[in-house]
This record gives sequence, structure tokens and C-alpha cells, in this order.
Amino acid sequence: MWVPVLVIVAGWAAGGAIGLALTFSIVTLFGAAFGGGLGWAIAGMVGGFTIGKGLRLVEPLVRSEHVVMFTVGWAVAAGIGGLLSWALLSLTGGIVAGGLGGAIGGWITGQGLGLIRPSLGWKGIGAFAFSWMIGGALGSALSWSFLGYRYTVAFYAAMGAAIGAAIALVGALLMLSYLRLTPTRPEELE
Repeated sequence: MWVPVLVIVAGWAAGGAIGLALTFSIVTLFGAAFGGGLGWAIAGMVGGFTIGKGLRLVEPLVRSEHVVMFTVGWAVAAGIGGLLSWALLSLTGGIVAGGLGGAIGGWITGQGLGLIRPSLGWKGIGAFAFSWMIGGALGSALSWSFLGYRYTVAFYAAMGAAIGAAIALVGALLMLSYLRLTPTRPEELE
């Protein structure tokens, strides 16, 4: 189970580094909401791709089209979370928006995996959404600690990597733990 977790954490760390560095680089040019939305959409795209690749290691029926679905789904979900977080400009609003983005991405991931593993069911999809909601809310809360300060792009990239890793560690551990407890075939439910 640790290899898929490491794949997902590495992907979200890379995505977070790009996302936070880009966000803080462009918020003054294009506005906070646009910058936050674009930065975290890119982070979500990279993270979603690695979620797909990590899930392929656990579930061999995950195909390229599922990876594309996770990639696009997470780009949209993280973009929504980043946009709302920066539009609300408050710690509480950021936590709620980050949690919403994580829940949407987790739900899309659960729906996609549920297509090939029907035994996952609504509880599993809900567990995925909840797992990533916790990770997204935590990540958004961490990113708010830098608001109002002027640091270098390299600093934001390093902090984005740490935030992305925190999001992924929580989300991936909870998601993959639940997945391990779920039977792979519906007949195993009986």
C-alpha cells in the first residue's frame, strides 16, 4: 500500500509546488480569485493524474480513460476550491472552499473507481469524498498562513510542495485504507 501512497504524495507535492508558486505569482496581476483558481487547477491536474496512476497499482482494471477522468476531475475540483478560497479571502472560507474542492475531487475519484469496482458502493464513494475533503481543508488552511507576506517564488513552491504532500498524505491514506477493506468483486459482499 505504501507505493501508491508515495506516488500520490509525490504528485501532489509537485502539483502543490507549481500551484502555490503560480498562485502567488499571478494574484497581483489578475486578481486573487483567478490566481487561486488557476494555480490550484494546475495542482489538481498533476495530483489527479498521480491519483489515477496510484490507483492503477492497487486496481489493475483502472485504464487510461479513468486516469484522464481523474486528471480532469481534479483540475476542475481544485480549481473551484482555489477560486472560492481566494474569492472569500478568509481562513474559514478558505477551509470550507478547500474542503469543497477536495470533496468534489474525491467524489469524482470514487465514481470513476466505482465503475470498475461496483462493490465500492455509495459508502465507498462517500468515504473517498470525505477523505479528500479533510485533506483539501487542511491544505487550504495551511496555505492561508502565507497571506499578506512577500516571499520568493521558490519559498512558495517549497511550501506548496509541503501543502500538496499534506493533502495527499491524508487523502490517499484514508482513501486507500478504505479501498483495501472493500472487496474487489460484488460476490465477496455476501
